[in-house]
Amino acid sequence: MRKLLILSIVVLLAVSTAQALKIKTEHDPDVDFASFRTYRWKPGNVLGSQRPPEEVAAFVQRAVERELAEKGLTAVEGDGAADLVVTFLVTTDFNSRIDNFEQIDHLNKFGYGATTIWGHGWNDVMVENYTKGTLVIDLIDAETNQLVWRAYAQETLKSEPKNRKAILNATEKAFKRYPPKQKR
Repeated sequence: MRKLLILSIVVLLAVSTAQALKIKTEHDPDVDFASFRTYRWKPGNVLGSQRPPEEVAAFVQRAVERELAEKGLTAVEGDGAADLVVTFLVTTDFNSRIDNFEQIDHLNKFGYGATTIWGHGWNDVMVENYTKGTLVIDLIDAETNQLVWRAYAQETLKSEPKNRKAILNATEKAFKRYPPKQKR
């Protein structure tokens, strides 16, 4: 019985921590995305990172640049004339999850087994600390200064090498949805 309980706890924790990457995108349906050929950067923000913010920002910028290049967009240096302005936000939130597992002493129904002053059974409390990372990428029409496309990615972070891979994975999956399919 104890082995079954331990196995159940391990499975529950594995399922609870294996949260998949969540990607959402939004866009202005009235915008002709085919007209966008160039972009320039507006500095992004990095909040709550354990790494130096400028290091994280540079990594995110390189990942986004790679995806934009694959989509045929060209970077314009400085404040030069561009069709789009690209920026981003990275945040990390430190969270805790508390689970209470109650084990009932089923043997006492048959008249044997130990009981406690609190009754039959025991409770086990599990605390899981985790970090949730969020990446928001905005594409802004440079002429109108209006947001035309946004990608929002969120994932539970693990370790530094895996976090870098998560950023690459998030940007790749987000830009699979760019340009958005136009409704006809």
